[in-house]
Amino acid sequence: LEKCEAPSLRLKGEETAAVLKALNGLFERTQGAARAKAVLWGLNEHELRIMSDAKVDQQAKTLTLEHVLPQKPKEGWRESWPDSTKWEDWCHRLGNLVLLNQKKNAAASNNIFIEKRPLLAKSPYPLTRELADNLRWSVAEVEAQQTRLLKLASRVWELQ
Repeated sequence: LEKCEAPSLRLKGEETAAVLKALNGLFERTQGAARAKAVLWGLNEHELRIMSDAKVDQQAKTLTLEHVLPQKPKEGWRESWPDSTKWEDWCHRLGNLVLLNQKKNAAASNNIFIEKRPLLAKSPYPLTRELADNLRWSVAEVEAQQTRLLKLASRVWELQ
């Protein structure tokens, strides 16, 4: 087979701005969760290709979206998230979302971050694994992850 040379998709300035705005927004409900899962899959796939030839199986029925800061946090989360307004602002943002298989997601449940860290550390998805290096999961860590993922998406999908 011959190599197919197809031009890459180039977005106009306003289209790029709209994509970045959407990536920086909330990923709520079923459609938002599906979009977040697709974005995180693509970014994890990119990171895996850099590290090796491994791939993430996007269609895996066990691949789920985990809210690191849970949608319904346990009492222990109030220490890192005393302001419920901040929690509402960040719970459904890309920086708070990771890929996990169903079993690990169920085990993570609404647990506090220190209890989720071992599950995150064992994930096959590099962007999930990296979060286990954090000692806590507060607004500062989620903001930093959000910024990191937006920069990564901009680089991977040439959104400048």
